[in-house]
Amino acid sequence: MFTDNDAGRFLFHYTSGDVFLTHILPTMRMRMSSFSRLNDPRESKNWVCNLVNPDGLQQEWDLAAVSEEFTARIKGSAKVLCLVQDDPYLNPGRTEYLYGRGYAHPSMWDRYANHHSGVCLAFDREQLGQDLSAAVSSRGDLMSGAVSYQSMSANDVEAFELDAGDLESKGIEQALRDHQRLHATALFFCKSRDWESEFEFRWVLLGDSEAGEPYIDVSRSLKGVLFGDAFLPHAIPMVASVVEGREIVLARIVYRNGDPIVLPA
Repeated sequence: MFTDNDAGRFLFHYTSGDVFLTHILPTMRMRMSSFSRLNDPRESKNWVCNLVNPDGLQQEWDLAAVSEEFTARIKGSAKVLCLVQDDPYLNPGRTEYLYGRGYAHPSMWDRYANHHSGVCLAFDREQLGQDLSAAVSSRGDLMSGAVSYQSMSANDVEAFELDAGDLESKGIEQALRDHQRLHATALFFCKSRDWESEFEFRWVLLGDSEAGEPYIDVSRSLKGVLFGDAFLPHAIPMVASVVEGREIVLARIVYRNGDPIVLPA
């Protein structure tokens, strides 16, 4: 495991040591977060939409109020689980051996794993998809896919435009629900190019019908735990005792002359 022989099989999730030890390890559950809790301003900030075809309608629409509804209903009813995939164009002949693997991003270890003191969790991609479907498919529409990194495109523009006629004929709730499904790819699977080195893969739950952020049982899909080079060394034996008997590989990411290497835990 953690060699190029398994490239593409796993998806990875970086988190702090505290979150892992306190919440994930004892319960073997992962939380889908509200979409607005993500980092890109496109995801975390309020959205502004435009109205098209506003003429000849019986009702006048307040654009600021509609934008508030747009953000609250479309983004507010979406939950997301973000992971990292291996570089789909991984070059087996590269000289920087680990770079390109989902667990070998020093910048992500720093940003998401609390300055290398956290962990990177490895999940079997297929099994995790099954776990998510079993847990949340009854709550809404579950979508998955790789994030694309691009500037604003024609599809993006349309994703932030509402037909005023639809608002009047369907009512704002139904019109926004239909709009969310129609433009889900542009709304939830696109980020700016500044993030493209992360190779993100995500599951998004649309139109969540229940309150609260759902938790996913990952006891079957979790296959590996990589400890950052600043992870508390005395906690590793405790982790080993908790996962004993499970098919979970423990390893450490350390740095040799600045480059990441994997060592047994």
